Formats: sequence, C-alpha cells, structure tokens
Amino acid sequence: MSEVHDLRSKQRRIVLDMLGSSEDDEGTWRVLIFDKVGMEVLSPIVKVRELREAGVTLHLGIEASRQPLPGVPAIYFCEPTAANIARIGEDAKNELYQKMDINFIAQIPREQLETLAGHLATVPNINHVRVFDRTLSYVALDSGLFHLTMRDTFRQLHSRRANEADIDTLLNRIVLGLGHVFMTNDCLPVVAHVRSGPATELAERTTRHLTDLTKERMISPTNSGNRPLLLIVDRTYDFTAPLHHPFTYRGLLSDALGMRLNKVDVTVQGQKKSSEVDPDNDAFWVDNATKPFSDVSHNIEEALSQYKREYRAVVEVEGGGPNDANSTDAVTKMLALAPKLAERKRYLDAHTTIAFAALNEIKKRELDVFHGVEEGLIRREELDRDAFVRLLKPSETTHASESDRLRLYLIAKLLSEDEQAAFVDEQLSLVAPSGKIPALQFIKSMQAWSVPGASPTSGAEVGGWKIAQTLSKNFAKAFASSDTFTPLPVTRLVEAIVTPQRQGTAQARERSKALEAVVANDPRTPGTQVDMQTAKFPFVYVFVLAGGCMAEYDNLKQCERTSRAVAYGCTELLTGSDFLAQLGELGDES
Repeated sequence: MSEVHDLRSKQRRIVLDMLGSSEDDEGTWRVLIFDKVGMEVLSPIVKVRELREAGVTLHLGIEASRQPLPGVPAIYFCEPTAANIARIGEDAKNELYQKMDINFIAQIPREQLETLAGHLATVPNINHVRVFDRTLSYVALDSGLFHLTMRDTFRQLHSRRANEADIDTLLNRIVLGLGHVFMTNDCLPVVAHVRSGPATELAERTTRHLTDLTKERMISPTNSGNRPLLLIVDRTYDFTAPLHHPFTYRGLLSDALGMRLNKVDVTVQGQKKSSEVDPDNDAFWVDNATKPFSDVSHNIEEALSQYKREYRAVVEVEGGGPNDANSTDAVTKMLALAPKLAERKRYLDAHTTIAFAALNEIKKRELDVFHGVEEGLIRREELDRDAFVRLLKPSETTHASESDRLRLYLIAKLLSEDEQAAFVDEQLSLVAPSGKIPALQFIKSMQAWSVPGASPTSGAEVGGWKIAQTLSKNFAKAFASSDTFTPLPVTRLVEAIVTPQRQGTAQARERSKALEAVVANDPRTPGTQVDMQTAKFPFVYVFVLAGGCMAEYDNLKQCERTSRAVAYGCTELLTGSDFLAQLGELGDES
C-alpha cells in the first residue's frame, strides 16, 4: 500500500512518539495508564517489547486501584469522558506521579476541559501536568483496515427505541472518527455515498467536517490529481456479506475462531493458547491472509521446508572450520540471519497451531460446505438444494451451530427469486419450528431508511433499501465472475466507480445506472458535486456505516490486485453471529 495511505504505520509512529515525548525523562521508567478504548487502540499496534523500549515498565487500566509512584512520570491515553477526567483530577490531587502527560484520544469538549481545569486548579504543583489531543479514535488492524471502536451500531441506528438525540450523537461520533483518519493521513478526499438516509446524512456531515478541518489547516488540501475517494456505504446495501461464511484465512480466523484486535485464542491439548498475527513483520500472514484456507496448509508446509533449508545452511556455516574460505564473512552473515530465522520459525509455529484449530472447526461445522452453497447463491447460480436442506437440518454428526444454519437460510431468502424462493420458504421449519425468525422479521420490515432529524434534502426519503438491493442484483447479473473469485456487492460497486467500461456493453449500462445512485461532493469547494461518470481516483477509502466484516475487506483486497488500491473502514467489525444477533434484537422490537 502507498505510504501516503498507510494508516497503521502512521498511527504507530504517533503512538511511539507519544510514549517517548518526555525528553526530560529520557532514561526514566514510565507508567502507562489507559481506558478500554485506549487499550483497543494500542493493543494491535504496540507490543509489550516496544513499550519497554520506550521506557514503559508498567501499564494499568485507569479504573484500577493504583499506588503512588512519586518519582515516576505517567502517560495517560484515554477518552475525554467525565469519569476519566474525574479520575485524572483525583490522581493529580493525590500527586500519584512525578509528572502527568494526559493524551486524550479525541478532542476534549470545552465543558470537559473546564472541568479538568477545575480539578487541576487545586493541585499544588500544576507544572507537572501536560494535556494533548491525539485525534486517534480508530483502531488500525492492517495498513488498509480500520474501525472506530464502536459496538452494536446497526442496532443503535435502527432501534425503535432510539430518539433523535441518540442518532445525532452516534453520527457525530462517526464523523469525528473519520476526521481523525484523514487528519492522520493528511489527505482531503472527495466524499461519495449511495443515496440512502444514513449514508446520505453521514456523508453530508463528514463533508462539512472535512471542510472545517481544511479551513483550520488540520488537513492539507490535496493536489487535484491525487485526491482519494471516500465512499460511504450503509450496511443495508448488502446484508449477505456479514452473514456469509468466509473461507479466506483471515476471514476464518475472525468468523470461526473469534480473532479480535489481531489476537486469536485456540485450545491446544485442552489448554487455551493466545496467538497474535503481525501485519508488519509476519511475511507469511501478509502473503496468505486473503488466500483460501485450502491453500494455506500447503503454504505452511512450503514455508517450513524453506525455513529448514535456510536453517541447515546456517548450521553448516556455524560448523565450518577456521581455515574455511571467507569463514569470517560467513559467520557474520550467520549471526545476522539467526535471529530472523528464529522469529520466522515462531510465526510459522503459531500459524501451524492456528491453522490446525481452524481446520478442526471447519470439519466440525462443515464450514467449507456452508461457504460453497452461499457462494453459489451470491453468484446467482441455481441453489444446491440437497446440500441446502442437509445443512439446515439439525444433526448429531454435524456440529453446525444454530447461528450457522440461520445465516445460510437468511442468505438464501435474500437472494432467491420465483420458484427457488418458494422452495426456500418451504424449508423454514428446519431452522425455525415456530415459523418465526426475528432477524427475518426485521429485514422484511425494512422498506426505506429513515433517520430522525435528517434534512429534507438529505435523500432520506429515497428508498435506500430498495436502491441497494436493486443495484446489488443488477451488478451480479451484469458483471460476470471468474471461477475463482466472486466479487461481493461492495466490491462490485467500487469496481464500477473506478473501472470505465466500453460503451454499449451491459457492464457500461450497469455502471452508468450505479453511478446515477452515487452522489459525490468536494469538501474543498462546499456545495460542488463531482461528476462520477468522468472522475478518476488513485485510491479509494470504503467506509461501511453500521458494521463491516472481514469477508468484505478480503474481497476488496483480492480485487485490488487488478483494480485501484483500497482501504476499508467501518464503525465496527462484525462476525456473522454478531450481525445475526443485532438483527434478532431489532426483530424482537418489531
């Protein structure tokens, strides 16, 4: 990925600079104090070893009971909430630490700043406190993957219990997070969205916010020829992707093994073992994350064989006699290579353990079969009815969960038409003997988006659900898939935007229809719409409102090899079970 848009590397640099920001304290041990969000931001990008190298020997939660360390400087990294500010004020009053660097993840509101000042006014030695706005309210899991540390955003956005103030707070928090992303990368995108209530409202707010940041010189106006595109899509554009059982290596780790913040727990011989994937240094992960799991086991064997060959070469050099030609140079190279080989072996051992756990989960739940049937539906191929019925039936020999079976049924229900749809309806009792699936009830109730407080010109009156489903269906029919790659609806939309088609073809007509439903505005010149039919963008940020998933990210990265470079962000990363649960809660409300 272009260094300009490598969000993870830039966030790492900012955090490491923050940890080592006290020049007067060079060589002094420090304590790091964080809240839950601060921990989520730090955990994937900074290792314990790096904390120690920065002089941090102790790291604690802000809510934990902490003893005074009078000779030690403290670094706080937390949200500017009332509770955190009160606790910081208490720490300062009690002079727990020699110095306090308070790094807020987001800009501190004026009211909270005045509260903090009130707490500090009673501190005898005010000079030992410094306050910073770090604008880092996002988690960068990969160079092109981020989320906004939020929870249950789909449910919050669509709940009948949500009021105008709830929706307003939610959208403003998302706008703030997107602003932080583009402040970190210091680039000003063109903002585009598919016409629908939530995406339209979020795009309008984000455009205004980016305009303000540009005026305040928090973001540099990007040269016209290098402007990226920010494409905002709400989750209703495609319900199938987060319900789909992925079969890429990264997708399986997320959906089947519960990987979170790049950490995955597996059980080995009855004992839980935690492993961490490293997008920065683990070459095997970088090469294989988006590959089908069926390729990964073979690739692990190949990588281990390569390691053994290189290790034997090192051992042979080490065992050479003093009279060997160039022996000094050989030993020097061996000493330089040995630590790298040891690190690579550690990564490969971890992947062997993780892949074995994933394989067991695949066999136990028949995840490969679920994936295959769902993939056929997404391609709009004829349903494999025998496999479909067998997977839906509870079985003593197959340990597929109720969630697995409901996800498959919902995908079939969403993507089937005519006689096939009637066949799917007939199988309802296999997954819901009562005849009711709360998640399905909610999906059926959706006819158009409605955002409380949306302006009359925001497009909220447009049938966003209908537009999304129509576009998704038309793309599937117009853009032929290869035998090895099935683009998901969001990927097809990105392809349509960045890939001009030869005039007169079905693809060109569908691209034109798609772009008619996409609205783009330029924050640099407020009120100016961009012609998406002719505009060209060297880089695309896709942001999914109300929840993204690894399946979509991997799908975009696979497409990236032949298309534009893409980054993927979302309010939260969902597994299939996560999304099903939110749909079910909303269905229970209706």
